[in-house]
Amino acid sequence: VALKRMHQKRVVATEARNVELTDCVAASWSAAAHFARFLDMAPVVKHCGAHGSVGEYCAASIVDLFASLSWTSSSIAYAVSECPVKGQSQSAFCAAGISKLIAGIADAAAALSVAVPTCLHNSTQKTSGRN
Repeated sequence: VALKRMHQKRVVATEARNVELTDCVAASWSAAAHFARFLDMAPVVKHCGAHGSVGEYCAASIVDLFASLSWTSSSIAYAVSECPVKGQSQSAFCAAGISKLIAGIADAAAALSVAVPTCLHNSTQKTSGRN
């Protein structure tokens, strides 16, 4: 009976570590993907460059860069808090949550800054096309 309990505890511990490692790898991949999104400067160059519109689309592109960095920092903080290493820190988990909140707000701001001009532009085209 004691041997069976030891075996069960070991199986549970192994499964828990596997879950931690999976979370760690997923958070690390997420950080890499969001950082790649940050490195994609094409929208900023297109909308803010010499031939860009400079207005709402430029602002949205720049805010999107901040959102990408926030998502990256959130994923890194989650990786730090989830990876099974000694000295885990609850403050990294807290930082991840705060970064995720900032990223969500920045994504919403970027989307909202282009929603009205895009919708107005599309409705103007539809109205002028009927005349």
